[in-house]
Amino acid sequence: MCEKINPKLKQTAIGNMTEEARHLVSGPIMRKLGWLFRAENYYLFLRVVSVLLLLVHVILFIFLNLVGQSELAKVNYISWAVYLLCIVLSFKQWNILPLYILISLEVMIFSLYMVYSMNDVCWFRFYSMALLPFAYLTKYVIDINYLDGRLKKRYRILLPSLLIMIIFLSAAILLEIKNPPRIVLDNLTMIHMITGINTAIVVCCIIVGCGALASVAVEYTAKTKSNLIEMEELKEEAESANKSKSAFLANMSHEIRTPMNAICGMADLLLDEELSDQAREYTGTIHTAGEHLISIINDILDFSKIESGRMDLIEDTYSINAMVREVMNIMKIRAKDKPIQLITEMDDQTPLKLHGDKNRIRQIIINLMNNAIKFTDTGSVTLKVSFEMDRSSADRPKEPEGRLYISVIDTGRGIKKEDQSKLFEAFEQVDQRRNQGIEGTGLGLSICRLLVDLMQGRIWVKSEYEKGSQFQFYIHQKVIDASPCNFNKKRQQIPIKKAVQSFEAVEAKVLVVDDNRVNLKVAAGMLKRYGIVPVEVNSGMDAIEILKQDDRYDLVFMDHLMPDMDGIEAAGLIRKISEYCKEQLVIIALSANAVNGMEKQFIEADMNDFLAKPIENEKLAEILEKWLPNEKIRYV
Repeated sequence: MCEKINPKLKQTAIGNMTEEARHLVSGPIMRKLGWLFRAENYYLFLRVVSVLLLLVHVILFIFLNLVGQSELAKVNYISWAVYLLCIVLSFKQWNILPLYILISLEVMIFSLYMVYSMNDVCWFRFYSMALLPFAYLTKYVIDINYLDGRLKKRYRILLPSLLIMIIFLSAAILLEIKNPPRIVLDNLTMIHMITGINTAIVVCCIIVGCGALASVAVEYTAKTKSNLIEMEELKEEAESANKSKSAFLANMSHEIRTPMNAICGMADLLLDEELSDQAREYTGTIHTAGEHLISIINDILDFSKIESGRMDLIEDTYSINAMVREVMNIMKIRAKDKPIQLITEMDDQTPLKLHGDKNRIRQIIINLMNNAIKFTDTGSVTLKVSFEMDRSSADRPKEPEGRLYISVIDTGRGIKKEDQSKLFEAFEQVDQRRNQGIEGTGLGLSICRLLVDLMQGRIWVKSEYEKGSQFQFYIHQKVIDASPCNFNKKRQQIPIKKAVQSFEAVEAKVLVVDDNRVNLKVAAGMLKRYGIVPVEVNSGMDAIEILKQDDRYDLVFMDHLMPDMDGIEAAGLIRKISEYCKEQLVIIALSANAVNGMEKQFIEADMNDFLAKPIENEKLAEILEKWLPNEKIRYV
C-alpha cells in the first residue's frame, strides 16, 4: 500500500518547486523583490507600482517646473489623481478590470498630451509599449481568478486594449500632423534629459511588467506540476485503497461464509433427520437465520462491488416468461405465511426473448417484491411487466431495442412523502419506529438503484401513506425474438422445473477437497441426498496423489483457499496428471469468496464451474445435473 505523505513535507516541496521556478526567471535583484511578482499578490503589485509611478510623476512635475515648463507639468495632476485612486481601491480589492482601465487610460491620456504638446508621436509609441506587459499580466491574473472560481465572469481585455490603442494612436498621429508643437524646447540638454527620463520610465515599466508576467506564468506552471504530482499520488492512494478494500471484502467473504456454510449446511442436513416437532422448529429457525445473515452479506458485497465499479453485467438471451415465472415461484414461498394475494399482470405483447443480464434484473425484482411483502400485512402485491419498442428501432430492424418496464405495486403501509427521497440512499431505513422488528440492512433499494443505473435505466417510487406503494423502473434491452410472449395464455403451458432431488447418481465418482473438516461433512451430507458417497481429502496434495492412483473421477469439488497449496494451483497440477484429467475431468471450484470476478478467475484457471459457499441444495443439484455423465443419473 502506498505510504502516506506528510502534508507539511509535501507543502515544503511544492514551495521549494515554486521558489526554484521563480529563480529561473529572475536575477539577484528580482529575487529580492520576488514577493512583488506573485499572482496572488496582484493588488500588492498594483499598489507598489502605483506608488512608484506616483513618485515618478512627482519628480516629472518638479523637473518640468524647474525648467520653466509649468504648462507641461500640469498634466501630472491627472496622473496623481489616478494613481492615488488606484492605491485606495487596491486596499479594498476592487475588481481587477476597472483598476486596469484606470491605469491604461492614464498612460494613454498622458502620452497623447505629450504628443499634443511636443508634436512627436514617438511618445505615444513609448508608453503603449510599456502598457502591453501590464495588459498581458492583467489578462493572465483575470483568467486564473476565473478558473479558480474567484471571478464569476471571464473578462477579455487584450482585444479591447488593442482597439483602444489603435484609436489613441490614430488620434496621436492626427495631432502630430495637424497641430504645431505647443511647447518648443531650444535647449538640447533639456530635450535629452526629458527624453532620457521618459525612456527610463518606459524601460522600467517594461522590465517590471515582463518580470511579473514571467514570474506568475512560471509560478502557476510550478503549481500545476505540483498539483499533477499530488493528483498522481492521490490516484495511487485511491487505487491502493481500492485494492485493499477488495482484498478485505474477499477475506471477509471467505471468513464469514466458511462458518455460515457449516451452520446452514448442518441445519439443512438435520432437517432431513427424524426430529421432534420442537427440534425441527429450532433447526428451521437456525436455518432461516443463517439464510438471512447470508442475504445481508450478499447485499453488502453487492453494494461494495457496484460502488467500486467492479460489478460486471453478464448479458445473454433470456425468456421473459420463464424469468417472471421463476420470480413468482420464489415470492410464493416468501409470502406463504401472510394473507397476501400475489398477482402477475404482464402485457402479452412483450417480446418473447430479450438480451440482458437476467440474474441482475431478477435480483432487482426480488428485492422490490421482498420489500412489498415485508411491509404489506393484508391485501395484494402485484408485479406488472410491459415493453415499449424504441422508435429508432424502426430504422434498425435487425437490431431492435426497447424499454422493459417493471412495476411492483402493494397495498401495504405506504411511505411518507418526506421520506421518499431517502429511499434509494445506502443504509437508510425510513419510519423506523413503526417498522421496528422488520429485518433489513437498508441496502436493498440502494442496490436496485445502482443496478438500474448500471443498465442505463431509471427507478422511481409513488406512494401514499397507509394505502400502499408503487416502485417502477425501466431498463434498455435488446430484442431477440419480437413474437408476443402471450404470458396469460401460456401460463399453464410453461413446464415446471423438476423438483430438487428428483434424481440419483449412485454410481458417480466424486472427490471433495477442503481443508475444513466441517465443510467436508456438509458437502458429503448434501451429496448423500443424491446417493453419492464422495471421497474426502483435506489438501490439494492429497487430491493429486489420489488422482495419480486413479484418475477416473466424474467430478472434483475443489476448495479455493487452502494452506500450502490453494485450489487454483492444485487444479493446474491435476490437469497435468493424465490426458483424461486434462480433457475430461470436471473440476468445480468451491469458494466462500463471492467477490465479483472470482468465477471468471476460476474458469481461466482450468476449472469448469463455480459453486459458492454456503452450498445451496438447488445450486448443487444444478451442478450435478449439468456435469455428471447422463448414464450415471437416474430420475426418480
